[in-house]
Amino acid sequence: MAAEPTTSRTAFLWAGAVMTVVVVATTTAFAIVVFLGDDDEAAPATATPETSTTVTRALALRSGPAGDTAINGNLQAGAVVGVIGRDESSEWIFVEVAGPPPVRGWVEVDDLSPPPDLAALPLSTPEPLPRASATVTATATSAASQPTFTPDLSDLAIVSVFSRDNRVVVVVTNSGVVDLDAQVTVSIDGGPVRAADIKPGEPIRPGDQLEIVLDDEYVQRRALITVAVATDPEIEEDSLDNNTLETVISPDLANDLGIAAVTFDGPEGSLRVTLSNNSSIPVTGAASLTVRENNEERARLGVEQPQFTLAPGETIDVDFPEIVGLTVEDVTVRLSTNAVNDADPTNNVFPQ
Repeated sequence: MAAEPTTSRTAFLWAGAVMTVVVVATTTAFAIVVFLGDDDEAAPATATPETSTTVTRALALRSGPAGDTAINGNLQAGAVVGVIGRDESSEWIFVEVAGPPPVRGWVEVDDLSPPPDLAALPLSTPEPLPRASATVTATATSAASQPTFTPDLSDLAIVSVFSRDNRVVVVVTNSGVVDLDAQVTVSIDGGPVRAADIKPGEPIRPGDQLEIVLDDEYVQRRALITVAVATDPEIEEDSLDNNTLETVISPDLANDLGIAAVTFDGPEGSLRVTLSNNSSIPVTGAASLTVRENNEERARLGVEQPQFTLAPGETIDVDFPEIVGLTVEDVTVRLSTNAVNDADPTNNVFPQ
């Protein structure tokens, strides 16, 4: 009878040892899975958006983390975007707009609500411009407005619009799946239609981009413009929505209109003010010149509002026939104009 407890105790100890081995093995396997899982998740975070948020205002979807990069698309207030990553400053967020096909780009973090968890976002680098239309407008209900691509059509789309040497440059692409074999035309604000410089007989392949430089379309000041592209003859496309883009364009070089001289060389010794175009492009527009007494009273002596088209370096004389019998020391002259973004306001006043 005494041997029976010994047998039971031995069996119990063996069972405990087996359970210990099972627990240790299970824990080890779990740890291996966890660590291996972490290695798998180290793949680039730009594969798919992890979270989504909305934009708080209408804005441009940029091709890089800066406000002067090319525009991939336009977003309306309330548009839902997927969050992919951030730049090194954490001021710009890399996002994706649902397609088809999806379009990616950069927006400022202050334009997102709720703001993403910056500490959890990986660093991202700018991607090449998407082959799909970069100008499809995304809204909170934009899925229904996205273009539907058919397998046998080409699709002319505007990728970006910017200024180079203060001339308008339009970049278009064929975002369809077959060659675009037609003349491409472009117009600004409903103006003259211009043919793009394409080698005859050379089609635009799917995904190819074409840069159209409008040498006679000058960027005098920051302004909102509407760009429209088309084909001649007109061809059937996947979508016509991406053939028009309304965007803000700014000069990339300084423009300036200034007072070059003030004399009394006008008719019968009257006041003459000479204006000069100090820009690298022709400037067309209007200005306002106000002449006052150069004393404490500052009485206004005259106002002229000349219209002009001036080539680079060209001048125009504006006469004040009623202002006579004075000297240049007796007057002050002030120039104001919205024809250009004036680079040098100091030459808008005489004497300086």
